Amino acid sequence: MRPLDNILTTAEQVLGVKVLDPLQCPDLRPAYTTEIPDSIPSEDMEYLVGKGVFDVPNLALRNELLVTFVHNVHPYMPLLDINPFVEAIESNGKRGKVSLLLFHAVMFSSAAFIEPGNRDSDWLVSRKQSRQGFYEKAKILYNFDIETDRIVLIQAALLLTYWHEAPDDPKDARYWLEIGLSCAVSIGLNYEPDPTLPPAMQRLRRRLWWCLYTRDQLVAFTLRQAPMIRGDIQNLSLLTLNDFEFLNPIRSGIDVTNHLGFKMARSTHYQKQWSQIFIEKTKFCIIVSQVLSVDGSNISAGCDPLKTCDMRLDRWNEALPTGVQYQPPTYLEISEAERSLLAYQAWLRILFLAAKSLLCRLQRPQREGIISKRTHLPDFPDVKTQDTIQGITNITESLDSTDSIQYLPTTAVALLLPVITVHVFNIRSGKMDLWTAGFRSFHCCLKVLKRMGKIYIIAETVAHFLEFAICGDTLGHNVVEIWPRAPWLFEKVLTNNELRCLHRTLGYE
Repeated sequence: MRPLDNILTTAEQVLGVKVLDPLQCPDLRPAYTTEIPDSIPSEDMEYLVGKGVFDVPNLALRNELLVTFVHNVHPYMPLLDINPFVEAIESNGKRGKVSLLLFHAVMFSSAAFIEPGNRDSDWLVSRKQSRQGFYEKAKILYNFDIETDRIVLIQAALLLTYWHEAPDDPKDARYWLEIGLSCAVSIGLNYEPDPTLPPAMQRLRRRLWWCLYTRDQLVAFTLRQAPMIRGDIQNLSLLTLNDFEFLNPIRSGIDVTNHLGFKMARSTHYQKQWSQIFIEKTKFCIIVSQVLSVDGSNISAGCDPLKTCDMRLDRWNEALPTGVQYQPPTYLEISEAERSLLAYQAWLRILFLAAKSLLCRLQRPQREGIISKRTHLPDFPDVKTQDTIQGITNITESLDSTDSIQYLPTTAVALLLPVITVHVFNIRSGKMDLWTAGFRSFHCCLKVLKRMGKIYIIAETVAHFLEFAICGDTLGHNVVEIWPRAPWLFEKVLTNNELRCLHRTLGYE
């Protein structure tokens, strides 16, 4: 007898009706999802039903989210074998099953990239709300130990790292990374796969480890944290194009990509370019891991480790294949495929410029925090840093002009903060040339943050704060009156000196 069976029997006797047992309900879960373990107690199942974890979007919205995942999420983290995943869903479980936890994680990661419309008003009121809804369902399923497959747990955890909207939420990106890393190490994902495994599983395991590694390094880089994955547990060779699975337009007698609208993914050319960019991203992250291991407080001018990292970054950038290099578009009307690829190339370029900017700041720590008694502004940035900052601004402006901002991942919000902070310093510098250039660049970055604010709560918060900080006086408000302190992301991203200078510039000190 399962827990609460006696209560169900008593209720039936008193009420004279059959009480629904969730475990016996054949339509409880979508047919294309794996079965719920029998070990889940009945009362837990009732709770899960009440939370709507078995509810899925209607067919049109579900398919659009799948298309969006392939176009806008999978290139950045190729952690799935797309062919069997899509076929299982498209065939309604006749050609395989998918994890319900992983399904909701995929839907969550995709919801950031589609426009709200009339597809299903109950499901897509706004991108922020739909993301939160899918995230909560995936989180609940994880908390109830619905899934035991560690590969699936790693895949879902990696996708859920894209949720870090609240500073006091303990289940932030690092929380999910820790889960993913723990599962990965427990199954030896950080070693070369067993050659007796099926080739597809060998390729998946290699990609999955590098997805975990790059995500860990980039979260650490953007939020100025120490990465969790150390070099001594990295025992895997670099990826090659042979490690990637390309979406097969015709498989098992059904043209899945045509039916679901995978027009862009039907092109092997684009898929190979996405894969090549991911390979180059792994090389970038290996260099960044060395930058993050250097303690900036103990660095003197001309420190060899930083110069070595700087030279390695330059060599990496110079060796980028043509299809990976970012080139501003020469015309504004570009296809969806071109916008997606352009955003990925641009993001890789932004990462490079952000790393160069960080190295500049680390190589001159003795100057970074000097405050001018006359202006209360920091004695930075120098010409080299200004160039990298302006380079990032120019890229975001170009992406905005081609309507490609929405393709950037959430880490772009954190990467923009040091950039826009420098523009704030330039506006308040008292120098007309810096003010003119700074205000134009500030406006450009603010517009980008506002557009990203339609997707990410933290981007919306930062945009409102900065708008009050620069324009509040004209509206009769002081930023300190409205915002007792700067949003939490500033504290995560800026150095202590930069944060102190920002506070002084805006009147917090």
